[in-house]
Amino acid sequence: MGKPEALELGLILLAAMATWFGQAILPEQVPLGRLLLVGSALLLLQGLIRDLSILARKAFSGSGNQSASAQCMCIESAVGAVGIIVGAGLVAAGVGTLVTMTALSWLGLVASVLIVGLVIKDYVFEWAPWRIRRDKDHMNLIFTLKK
Repeated sequence: MGKPEALELGLILLAAMATWFGQAILPEQVPLGRLLLVGSALLLLQGLIRDLSILARKAFSGSGNQSASAQCMCIESAVGAVGIIVGAGLVAAGVGTLVTMTALSWLGLVASVLIVGLVIKDYVFEWAPWRIRRDKDHMNLIFTLKK
């Protein structure tokens, strides 16, 4: 584990602690669609913060890599986008299934979403050919539908 991953793990711990101590302002019952939206937005926010920090480090160090075209998508972004779409669909459809959330439930949600985001951050889904592969530097890929 490198310094960026250790820092991110520390920030996940801080986010979990903030959730635990701030649970009094969090709702006790949340519609399922809204809960899915919150979890997906948290996953996408984590990826955005990570990508911005990588860009800042590259700009500060003056190192830049060449971009290549690829038919793939970051799994973290794909999972977050699908979650947003499904969650928005549930909210728009008026699916009112309420989920009871305790302090421990909120802590579990935040911690699990952020840890999953940390674990899947380096994986991309390619559709030509169909496969999942690890690419630590997939920020330099230009995603395209055609070769």
